[in-house]
Amino acid sequence: MRYTPTLCLLALAAALIQLPVSAQAPPAGYWDLVLSGDQQGIAHLLFEAEGPTAGTIRGRALFTFSGKSSGVFTNRSGVMFTNGVGGAAITGKWSYSSPPGTNRILGFLDFISVPAGSTNVVTNGFSFRGLVSGPRMNLLAVGYRGTVSLRGIPLLSTNDLSGTYHGTGQKVGAPRPFVEVFVLTPVPEFEQVASQVLTPYDCSTTDTRTSVEVITNDCLSTNLTTVITITQKTCLETNTVVTARINEFTINNYNVEGAGPANQYTGNFMVSRQRYAAFYQQRGLTNDVTVYAGPFNPSTGRGTLIGTDGRSRNTTFSIYHGPR
Repeated sequence: MRYTPTLCLLALAAALIQLPVSAQAPPAGYWDLVLSGDQQGIAHLLFEAEGPTAGTIRGRALFTFSGKSSGVFTNRSGVMFTNGVGGAAITGKWSYSSPPGTNRILGFLDFISVPAGSTNVVTNGFSFRGLVSGPRMNLLAVGYRGTVSLRGIPLLSTNDLSGTYHGTGQKVGAPRPFVEVFVLTPVPEFEQVASQVLTPYDCSTTDTRTSVEVITNDCLSTNLTTVITITQKTCLETNTVVTARINEFTINNYNVEGAGPANQYTGNFMVSRQRYAAFYQQRGLTNDVTVYAGPFNPSTGRGTLIGTDGRSRNTTFSIYHGPR
C-alpha cells in the first residue's frame, strides 16, 4: 500500500494548527522584585487577580540611588524630576488582557511616602510595561523619578536572618571607614503603630466683672452689678494613638536597631531571594535618612551595598553576620 508523505505532513500541520495555544497564567500573588536603574532597591508586591480588588497592586519598597547624578534634572521631555531615597508604601493597578495570550503586563505604581521630619504625604508615580514568563517578571517603569527596571520572582522566605550584624562603611573622600553594629528582628504580623492625632477640646474663657454703684438720694443705697462674659473657643491638642495593623509583607522583612560613631538609628532591612538587599536607616534626633542597596547572600549573611544619605553619594557598606 502506497502513501504520500506530503499528504501526511499536511494532515499533521492541520492538526497542530487546531491545538490550543497555552497562555501564561496571570501573575497573581506575592512577588519579590529588585529595582535597578535611576533607583536601586527592593519591592515586595501583591498582584490581586480575583474578587473586588482584582487588578490592583499593593506593597512596600526601599530604594536609593548611586552614580554621578543627584539633585534636580530635566528629562528629554523637559519634565523636572529628582532622585529618591527612602521607603514607601505602594499602590497601583495592572492589566494582563490586552492583547490576550501575549504574556504582556502593563499598569502603574504609586510610591507613597512621608518625608522624614514632615507630615506631608508625597506620591511619586510610575507607568510600567513588561513580560511575565513562568516564575519570572520583568517590568520597565518610567516616571518623574526617571527609569527603573524591576526584575521579579515569586516572594518566598529565605533562611532566618535574625541576629547581630556589623557593617563597615566608606564615604567617598573620607580618610577612614566607619563601623556600625545593628540587630535584625523579623517584622511582626501585627504591628503596633503610633500616630499623632489632633483632638479638639473646649477651651472657652470666662470673664467675670463686678461693679459697685452707690446712689445718694433721700437714702443711701448700694447696687452690685455682676457681668459674666463667656468667650467660646475650640483648641487642638496632640495625642498619641496606638493602633494594631496587620502587616501583609512580613516575609524577608526585618526591623533594625543600630548604632555607629555618634549616632543611633532605627530602620528596615528587606531581602530578595535574588541575592539582593535594601537597608533603610533613620536617625531619631535629626530624622536623617540613609538607604543602601546591593548584592547580599542570605546564606552567609554577607553583602556589599551602595547608597546615599541624600548628600554623600556612593557610600559603600559591607555587611557581616555576627556569631550565630
